[in-house]
Amino acid sequence: MKTLSQLQVLIACPSDVALEKQVAREVIEKFNKVTGQALGVRCEPKDWENNSYPSIGEDGQSVLNKQIVEDADIFVGIMWSKVGSPTARAASGTIEEYEQVLAKWKSDPQAIEIMWYFKTDDIPQKLLVDSDFQSIQQLKGRLNEDGVYFSQVLGKEFRDKFEDHLTAAVTKYLARMRKKKGEDGTPLVINSSKLSSDLATKDTEAPRAEEIQLGVFDYVVSFEESVNLLERTSQTIVDSTEAFGNDLSSLAKSINNKDPNKIKPKEAKAFLDKGAQLIEAYSDTLEPNVNMLRSELHDMFTSMSGLFVSISDNPNMDDEALEAARSTLVGLEEGITSAESGISEMKQSLDGLPGFTYTMIVAKQRLSDLLDLLLNEFSSGRARIRSMISSGVVAKT
Repeated sequence: MKTLSQLQVLIACPSDVALEKQVAREVIEKFNKVTGQALGVRCEPKDWENNSYPSIGEDGQSVLNKQIVEDADIFVGIMWSKVGSPTARAASGTIEEYEQVLAKWKSDPQAIEIMWYFKTDDIPQKLLVDSDFQSIQQLKGRLNEDGVYFSQVLGKEFRDKFEDHLTAAVTKYLARMRKKKGEDGTPLVINSSKLSSDLATKDTEAPRAEEIQLGVFDYVVSFEESVNLLERTSQTIVDSTEAFGNDLSSLAKSINNKDPNKIKPKEAKAFLDKGAQLIEAYSDTLEPNVNMLRSELHDMFTSMSGLFVSISDNPNMDDEALEAARSTLVGLEEGITSAESGISEMKQSLDGLPGFTYTMIVAKQRLSDLLDLLLNEFSSGRARIRSMISSGVVAKT
């Protein structure tokens, strides 16, 4: 029986998008470390280069179909300039793999998610082949006929797009499972220590303490507490950033009041050293809060996923509890967006500060790294919140 603990993600693509395939694998691994743990799901990336092994069959592609295509839960197709090598049944291995998963979807629309990406970067002259171009255009037309929505993206945009889309696809899968519950009629349970969402078994033995399922209100309270902590930490970061900006402005005014032609190197170094001290003090405040923010985001998504699964056993509470969670997430997304904007402005100001001294160079680098980490946490957290809202995980299904 299929459980929610592991999903197979098939990445199908020709060789000219090897970079995007690697990016997709990296995104999946990042998902597993944070969002996947919170949702009790692990995505396993599969592609013919990394996950096939010697075997025998009708032909090479038929072997791959059995090894990596048949069990796929999510299909990710990527194309740019090439279609790939033809098989005995299709224009390329990538297209045959798509035809396999499309047949699976037609048999059971709940069984698989299908995502297509077409890279829109300019194609170098040496890669241009008329037949490939025509085949790709025909494929796009066929996808339209099949009812498959596809995304056209620049290579540099693919990582961010796929991060959002992967989270949406997995949470959509969870939403279907919530609606469907277990295939044998048993409810889905969540392990309070591991967040495993395997289907419950009818064991007559007394459950261990760590396997006792928490109730709806446990998760509601935990979710609210984690959101409160997250908002408090975010506000601390915003307040300290504002104070740091004011301190820097005061220092800049002091420097601007000096005649640049009369400032001696020693005096200039003193100003820069003072700036470096301000930056280090801000970094000392920021660093523990960034670490707390990361932990609190994880806790919030853990509680949210627990609430989501627990409510599947309490359908009468769907509207009230999930709508409250949705409203909270919408407000939190707005707050994160505002904080992210302020941090981005601070990062630009920091980049504009002159180095000139060792202490300033070291201080700038430390703070720049922290701000990059913080912006990444804000961005990924905001994307996951948006995906949960839009996918229906926190809406009545």
